[in-house]
Amino acid sequence: MSYKLEFEINELPKLPNQLLGQRWFIRSRHATRWKALVAQQVIRRAPEIPLTKASLTLTRISSREPDYDGLVGSFKAVIDALVDYRVLAGDTMKIIGKPTYDWVRGKPKQGKIIVKVEAP
Repeated sequence: MSYKLEFEINELPKLPNQLLGQRWFIRSRHATRWKALVAQQVIRRAPEIPLTKASLTLTRISSREPDYDGLVGSFKAVIDALVDYRVLAGDTMKIIGKPTYDWVRGKPKQGKIIVKVEAP
């Protein structure tokens, strides 16, 4: 079964350093918001059964370049949402391997993310 999903969200998830030291309910609210944003994109486009093998390309478009750890960490809620909404069977390396994380310079206040999920 071949499957491809691509979508953009015209917001930026917070970097882990921005959430560090925040109270748990602020971190929880952030994760919940991102799960809802992803749900809007995948709710009618999820595969019939969750993918057990997929490749992910996650791109952050922003005016400031994050460090690599921050770039990767900023997509945690997005990947968790792909699992919650049954696009992916899980987020282990066995299922998603090593996702590709990219950063592209964008204009200030016009940040967004692009998510691509592909299965053979």
